[in-house]
Amino acid sequence: QIEIVSDPAVVEQWKEQARSVTTYVAKTGEPPLTFPNAAEAERHFRQTHLPGLLRSANELTISGVLSRRLPDRALGRAIEDAWSQETRSPSKMMQELAAGLRQAGLNIFRHRRGMLFVSPIRARVFGHERAGVSASINAILEKVSAAPGINRKQLAEQLAPAGAEPADLDRAKLTLASDLRWLVSEGYVIEFNDGSLDLPRTKPPAAPPSETTEKPAENIETASLEPAVDAAAPAEETKSEVAAEEEAAETSAPKESPEAVATAVDSPGL
Repeated sequence: QIEIVSDPAVVEQWKEQARSVTTYVAKTGEPPLTFPNAAEAERHFRQTHLPGLLRSANELTISGVLSRRLPDRALGRAIEDAWSQETRSPSKMMQELAAGLRQAGLNIFRHRRGMLFVSPIRARVFGHERAGVSASINAILEKVSAAPGINRKQLAEQLAPAGAEPADLDRAKLTLASDLRWLVSEGYVIEFNDGSLDLPRTKPPAAPPSETTEKPAENIETASLEPAVDAAAPAEETKSEVAAEEEAAETSAPKESPEAVATAVDSPGL
């Protein structure tokens, strides 16, 4: 398209632009290479210098904003798919985050319908005998167990002694604050970021193992394999000897009356 312009100022501006030419010169190399446009310079850079600058690694970390602005389309689609998957179920991110938190000395525990919480204090169930601790600690544990989610102010109001003198009331508040601080620092009571208090979750008691009694198997095969002749001979001899002894005893022993026999049978000693 040809445009005829008669304005002297526009003509002078066009002459100045025609006098200047933009070229690209390589910083290295003798003699230095010159390229007439940016496309030629980029092609030379990709062919000569880019292979030596690239490096590979199993794991790379970039910012979230930069990950969405990568010029490589295949890599951008892979990152977008990973973002979508983690949005639906951030399991991999939670695993990486949990490992880093544990390495930092923090404790992860589940509470409140299975939600995960992080704390520098390890939550644990109060396992001491309650008879061996103070009445204030027992009262705190019982109240928090009966009313999960109670805060410090409500706990102090409900455990305040009724009708106490102002001095005794102040002393009871200090004792309560000291005992509660000890329970929280030891992990026996959990104080959440919203100020609510709760006890650690207790594991359900394990079901007792079912007692199964197995009846010993009868050794039928072993008995059937024993020789029948050898086993029967001693039995017949024993039976005949017993019968002979019984006949001799009946002949020599006097006969008892029916009353004596009944007494002997009914006697509990026999």
